[in-house]
Amino acid sequence: MAALPDGLRRAAEEQARLLNAGEVRAHHVPMHGDLWKGNILRQHDGSLALIDWAGSEVQGYAMYGLIRAAISLGVSRRRLAVEIEWHRQALGGSRHLPELHLLGALGHYARHLGEFPPDRFATSAQECYAVFLSAQA
Repeated sequence: MAALPDGLRRAAEEQARLLNAGEVRAHHVPMHGDLWKGNILRQHDGSLALIDWAGSEVQGYAMYGLIRAAISLGVSRRRLAVEIEWHRQALGGSRHLPELHLLGALGHYARHLGEFPPDRFATSAQECYAVFLSAQA
């Protein structure tokens, strides 16, 4: 997608190289696809419910939802780093997996925009990647 910044495209190319070389292996997990505070409802009993599953995938990538939820909920970068580390370990431990999962999800949604305007997607993708990198710093 031409609207994406060079750094994001280069990162995706590097992850594709690692994947094709067999240095990393994607572990698919369910992915909501639009996980943000507006799609999290509190039930009468205090439990939470996720709505708007239209863009979900059974074989998806976990990191995109984590980053989108963290942005919308105002999660600190330090706390996000802890969650990213937890996800990394749950996905198999490779240091490349969190970035692979984020870029995999972004690639999936870049190919399946539906009614999501490409320029808004590019802005959102860039924000998600920048937040991910800042939590990793």
